Amino acid sequence: SFNGATPERLKKDHGLIWRTPEVTYLSLPGEQVPGILAKVPFLSRLTKWYAYWKTNHPFVEMFVSRFPWLPSGILFLTAYCCFVWLGRTTHRDPAEVLRRKQRARRLGYSAIFIGIAIGVLFYVLDGKLGAVQIGPIPKGTPVNLLANMNPDADRKEIRKTLFLTLGTLAEIESKHLSETEGQELLRKKVAPALMSASKCPDFVMDEGHYFKWFDSMTDEDKNALIELLKTF
Repeated sequence: SFNGATPERLKKDHGLIWRTPEVTYLSLPGEQVPGILAKVPFLSRLTKWYAYWKTNHPFVEMFVSRFPWLPSGILFLTAYCCFVWLGRTTHRDPAEVLRRKQRARRLGYSAIFIGIAIGVLFYVLDGKLGAVQIGPIPKGTPVNLLANMNPDADRKEIRKTLFLTLGTLAEIESKHLSETEGQELLRKKVAPALMSASKCPDFVMDEGHYFKWFDSMTDEDKNALIELLKTF
């Protein structure tokens, strides 16, 4: 009855493998996101730089905590001024008017793009963007396939595995794949990558804790072993 395992599933899995009982999402609270990002190889420098400035410059911490929207607001105001100026540009030379409008348009759109990027970055690094959901993880996925990833594995391998996993989960979501199709996609694409970066690739519960000589023990032997273990 554990984890909804049927006799057929136990036989197929060669034991009890804990699996997701339904379509599942990993939910990361917003305040934990910066700590997670700090462990991602290609983002660790950015998070360390941000943490350094917040720790050693109280003004930066106060500024970011109280007014994280201010840099984006200034850039959006700059973009607005560019577009306003764009509509009022006059010059005797039509070619010069066109060039000025093109420069103003490029500057305005660049300010909007940078403002959005900076705003999102500040909110994410300060843990204020909200919870992040990763999924969908299809029903029947071995829990330890995701939970046993080795953080000390090769960085290139971790980066490759993360991108592949997130990309496959996004594909399952966008294509609205069925449970069977989602499991098959994970089995073919994600499972080999996660297994190569796993710190414990054996998913059968207590598989490594069983010894055949347990079967030949008498009740007296078992009680003696229990008393011995109590002394550890």
